[in-house]
Amino acid sequence: MKRIIRSIFPVPYYWLWFAKKFLKERVFVRRPWGIYYAAGHIDEPNPWLYEVALPSYVHTFLDIGCAAGRNLIPFNGTLKLWGIDIVPQKEIRFLRYFRDFTYQNISVERFTDELEREKGKINLKNVVVFSDGVLMYVSKRNQLRFVEACK
Repeated sequence: MKRIIRSIFPVPYYWLWFAKKFLKERVFVRRPWGIYYAAGHIDEPNPWLYEVALPSYVHTFLDIGCAAGRNLIPFNGTLKLWGIDIVPQKEIRFLRYFRDFTYQNISVERFTDELEREKGKINLKNVVVFSDGVLMYVSKRNQLRFVEACK
């Protein structure tokens, strides 16, 4: 059947084959976003994070969309570190070994659902919630839900 279609429609067949190959290689196999989860892309945290003076009652730093952990570096060893991201942990090459680090493979929407469901069990009163560019990929409704759930 492929031969018949290819002989009748050679140009559309070629472009469909090319599109299939491109999608397989680029999107599903190589994952262009994967560079953010590998050491070496951006190795340094935001410089202003070194200058942040946190109150003494803060004991945990939560990074929403932590990627390879670059923004966790200034707090390594001084605070408990908690990172969430949509990529499985085995696919991330973290920039450093982080002491007292917890990683959660979860989306912002599902994390918000978890916060709303476990209202009394998850306490964020002593947690700094940090996001560097992740919430812009979430709908406005879910952004507001997330902020309310964190309060």
